[in-house]
Amino acid sequence: MKVKVINLSGIKRVVRGQLIDELDVDYTQNLNDLKTDLDIALEAWLEVNQTKMFGFIKTAFKNIHIHQGSGHLDIVDDGVGSLNWLIVQDNPV
Repeated sequence: MKVKVINLSGIKRVVRGQLIDELDVDYTQNLNDLKTDLDIALEAWLEVNQTKMFGFIKTAFKNIHIHQGSGHLDIVDDGVGSLNWLIVQDNPV
């Protein structure tokens, strides 16, 4: 699993998960704007990957969305929990 640390003003943003290189977004923007971009990118990624056998198996019958909490974003299967595909965590310094 790949991990990135991004230095922002007063924040160390840790980004980790299997989809870091798959979802090409600007991780330096505020969490609300980042969530909007990730929603769009994830929807497109799911459409492309559901046409592939492995992608279908990985995503079929799941209610996948991006959860935004206080200081973090996480791709989750609703009612089940984190998929560990992509987690963005802001850590004050």
